[in-house]
Amino acid sequence: MRTRTAAVSAGPPARVMIFHGAPAASQQAIVAHGGQTNPQLFERALALHAPDLDLVVVDVADGEGLPAGMAIGDLDGVVITGSPLNVYDGSPAVTRQIELARELYERRVPVYGSCWGLQLMAQALGGVVGLNPNGREIGVARNIAPTDPGRDHFLFEGKAAAFDALCTHVDDVQGVPPQAVVLACNGHSAVQALGLEQDGRSFLGVQYHPEYTLATIAALLELRMDRLVDEGLAGGRGELTALVADLRALDADPSRRDVAWRLGLDRHVLDPVTRTAEIGNWLRARVMPRRAAR
Repeated sequence: MRTRTAAVSAGPPARVMIFHGAPAASQQAIVAHGGQTNPQLFERALALHAPDLDLVVVDVADGEGLPAGMAIGDLDGVVITGSPLNVYDGSPAVTRQIELARELYERRVPVYGSCWGLQLMAQALGGVVGLNPNGREIGVARNIAPTDPGRDHFLFEGKAAAFDALCTHVDDVQGVPPQAVVLACNGHSAVQALGLEQDGRSFLGVQYHPEYTLATIAALLELRMDRLVDEGLAGGRGELTALVADLRALDADPSRRDVAWRLGLDRHVLDPVTRTAEIGNWLRARVMPRRAAR
């Protein structure tokens, strides 16, 4: 469990819990290949939009709970990270996360989730999650388009009518919870974003990873080269090695127009503020009002 001291501000900063859904051991290989841990990615993304947050990281997958003396009611918001786990496997690392996710929602703490966070809350609230019949989506999710309810939703303020996003997943939501609204989709997944708001309860989640960086995607591709080749997503390790090199070059220097053109990437992936807009929009619309009301 780790806390970060917030910067001095005019009033108490909003307290946001980073609900770490991945076993810590699963993060070590990503870091070894040049990526960042899920909490680090969220700390960076949240700070782009609200640098004075009081952040509390809890490794829920590994059995951690809130710090002594802190209660769920003390939280102004919760972000649920990605994870290599499957919500349907029934292990203690999964069931304790489902229970906490459900409790956070019922206690009316605003919750946002990326990828695993979306799947976890969907399962907790009566939805169905399973292997995507279209297979793995990794690297860049293309042409994500808000649905009719999503077009005017605050979650996508600052985003285009269709946009690309960094991603990695093999599961997705195949049955939405009662009263949930699908906010975005693409050709790979019918649920790329989901909202569920009722009686003061609020959950918003996306299947992709706004918080990710190009370097973290490069690390994941490098780690999974053989698997990706076996699944037919690349013709060989050489193709993936070249892609990883391009991603790292662009992460180091986003002004590399030659690499951006070769990969077909625009500001929705390359600009950190635009890439993480969903997180900033959630903070402004759900977390800050709760902080102001407490």
